[in-house]
Amino acid sequence: IMHQAGQELDSTKRAQLTQQLQVLMAQDLPMLPLDTLPNIAAWRTDKVAGVDPADVSNPYGFFFNMGSWYLAS
Repeated sequence: IMHQAGQELDSTKRAQLTQQLQVLMAQDLPMLPLDTLPNIAAWRTDKVAGVDPADVSNPYGFFFNMGSWYLAS
C-alpha cells in the first residue's frame, strides 16, 4: 500500500491509501516516541528579523527558510 500511495497522483486516492496504511500499522504495533530532542533556537532580534519562531519545530530544521530573514533596522 505504501508503494502504491507513493505512485498515486490523485490526492484523494492517495489520502485513502495512506489511511489504509495507517490502520494496518496501528493494528500491527503502535509507535510511541520514547526519546525526543529539545528544539531550541535563539537569535538577536536587534540584528535579525523575519525569523518565524514556529520554524523551531519545522521537520526540515530551523534554518529551512533562512532565505526570508533580513537585517533588522
